[in-house]
Amino acid sequence: MLNCEGEPPDRMTFEIVAPTGSVKYDVPIVRLSDYTLDDLFEKNLYFLIPFYFFNLKKELIKYEVDEKALKEFERIFCEIVERVRETDESNLSDRSKRVIIRQMEEVVKRLAYNKENVIKKVGDIMGGRVIKMKWLEEYDAAVAEGEAKGKKEGEAERKALMEENKKLTERIKKLEADLKKTKAAML
Repeated sequence: MLNCEGEPPDRMTFEIVAPTGSVKYDVPIVRLSDYTLDDLFEKNLYFLIPFYFFNLKKELIKYEVDEKALKEFERIFCEIVERVRETDESNLSDRSKRVIIRQMEEVVKRLAYNKENVIKKVGDIMGGRVIKMKWLEEYDAAVAEGEAKGKKEGEAERKALMEENKKLTERIKKLEADLKKTKAAML
């Protein structure tokens, strides 16, 4: 939908219709392209940070073929990661920081799905070869440890249930045999 000047509107009106009547709300439209990276941090719009890379989508081709441009992309990505890490914990928890950084990685990989050099660079960054993120490594290790512990506990429970199932199967066979004997004795 465009306004009279041929530009996207700045506001939209939504109408909610219910059996008892309707209500209209005038809602502002927010465009990520209207915000700089500094704006996102200054206005505490942290949840939008991963989507900042949509602003760089046109540049991905340049990043893919030009080593100097790829270095610039690396600088931008690392700078954003560091700014997220340095954000005061009263504004953003460590867990939220990890989620934002992981989502940055996901967004870039999806945007650059056919750009091997860009994807490799993000992998290098997130793998710690470019920047070392000890707290992220610790988180990943804790998740892996939790998954391993869960699998071990699940396997132990599966074995216990199999043993119980074996005992119940034997008990059923014995009861069936006893029933057969009882029926034979009654005839």
